[in-house]
Amino acid sequence: MPYMKNDVISKTEITDAIEITDEQYKTLLDAKLAGKKVTVRNDEPFIYSGDKRTVYQLVNNIVESQEILKEDDTPEGWQDTKPTPEPEFKTKFTSLEYLDRFTDQEQVDIVTATNSNIQIKLFYDRLLAATFIDLEDHRTEAGIDALIAAGLLDESRKEQLMTPEQV
Repeated sequence: MPYMKNDVISKTEITDAIEITDEQYKTLLDAKLAGKKVTVRNDEPFIYSGDKRTVYQLVNNIVESQEILKEDDTPEGWQDTKPTPEPEFKTKFTSLEYLDRFTDQEQVDIVTATNSNIQIKLFYDRLLAATFIDLEDHRTEAGIDALIAAGLLDESRKEQLMTPEQV
């Protein structure tokens, strides 16, 4: 009588193995020789089809995927459908990126105002010298408020200029 334990089939007895028929032994041997994976499931011999499927997980807002055999259970923490990462928002910009948020006319008006308004000059010089402009830095909002107070920007522009950019 043939035996099977995990992925091992044998004509000699194996401890803690299930008994299989000669026909099952031949079928399992043929499957193994064809490169298919075999195992015991629910105390019965089982031959994997060899077909694969993709499973997904979201780690640190990055979608990871792996292929597993179609018949295998989905591993814990993984799922069959591709998850959607949370949108990420950019709040830090280079000086050039931030200046590009202003219209050409707004930029001309601001540069012109730097000749007569020291508060505007100070904001503009800091904007150019900064390694980056951070929308979450109170100085950025204070600078926009100064531009609005000087009549260089419309109040409605504040929201546009202070809104993070979706990445």
